Amino acid sequence: MAEWLTARKKQALEMRIHIQTVALDLFDREGFENMSVDEIVQAAGCSIGDIYHYFKGKDELAL
Repeated sequence: MAEWLTARKKQALEMRIHIQTVALDLFDREGFENMSVDEIVQAAGCSIGDIYHYFKGKDELAL
């Protein structure tokens, strides 16, 4: 699969996976309702625009 990805698509996929991994870890430790998108942004080291570029919102991060 990764063989046909361009460098940019691979980078985008890695960022999406990173954000979701961080968010799921936070949800497990702190609870879904207790986490804000801003806290996920800080923990993931990305921008809020990155979150909304890859996901429609916090609910989609949990799927």
